[in-house]
Parts: sequence; structure tokens; C-alpha cells
Amino acid sequence: MKITADDWYKNTRGLFKKNEIVYIATDERDTTFFLPLAKHYKLRFLRNFTESAGLDQLDPNIMGMVDTIIASRGRIFVGTWFSTCKWKLSLLCFIVITYNSLILLSVTGYINRMRGYYGMSGTTSFYSTPDRKLNTHKWQNHSKILTAREWPTAWIGIDGDEALFEEQIPL
Repeated sequence: MKITADDWYKNTRGLFKKNEIVYIATDERDTTFFLPLAKHYKLRFLRNFTESAGLDQLDPNIMGMVDTIIASRGRIFVGTWFSTCKWKLSLLCFIVITYNSLILLSVTGYINRMRGYYGMSGTTSFYSTPDRKLNTHKWQNHSKILTAREWPTAWIGIDGDEALFEEQIPL
């Protein structure tokens, strides 16, 4: 599901601060797509850091993985429903990095799983459309469509030493 940058802003504006530094990780090549967001945030892209971070020395086929790792460490994350780990999708999702940066990415489920592995609460993740915005904010056992999102059972109690039926608050 691809939504416009105007819709991204409209659906998520309450989550972010005006003029935040916004880092966008996406396979969208036409950066003018993001101009509506540039009215509200200071936009940055991975390619802005190619030289300074030595990314030009890496295999270009792993750039999607680099963006995914960066995206998983944000203060909050906003993703697209049905977004899977296929990097060449024209889907977007937001994430606010700890240092008040923002990311757009196309691998929502995997990023949410990584955030779970790091011990981040589901209440720090959101979806880009109003009808599913708070979907990760309550414990839910998976059923039916399993690829539309990630499920806490993928990271909670994975050692098998206890059965959990709700998200625990990290100590």
C-alpha cells in the first residue's frame, strides 16, 4: 500500500515535532516525492552519508539491510501495513531515531521484530493509516494474515523457558 507524502504527514503529524531532523530510508528514487514532508521536517537520506560513513566502500546490495538496522533503533517507528522484507517495494514507513531523526522504510514487520529483540515496547511502534495506527499497542496473538505485521510471540519468551501471553514492561 503506497500513500502520498501528504497522507504520511496528515496521519502521523501528532507523533513528531516540527522541524525534526528526518532521515528517509526508502527505495523511492524521486526525492521530490518527499517535498510535502520537507515543509515540516529537515530531511536526510542515506546517500547524504555515503562518503562520511564510508558507505561507498560497501556492497550496494546491502544498503537495504543497513537502513533496516538504523531504522530498528529509533525512539518510535511508524510503518506501512502489509510491508514485508522485500526491499524493492514502493512502500514507506517512519521511524524517529533517538537523536530526533526520522526514517522512512519499506520493511515494517522485520523492523518491529528487531525492535522487539532490543526490548522496545510495541507502544513505540505505529502504522501509517489511522485505522491501524495503534495496532501494536496491545498484545495480540497472531491469527489469519501473518505477514501483514510482526507478532510479539516472535521475540517474547523465545528461549522457551516461560510462556507469555502479554507484553512485559522492560526493567
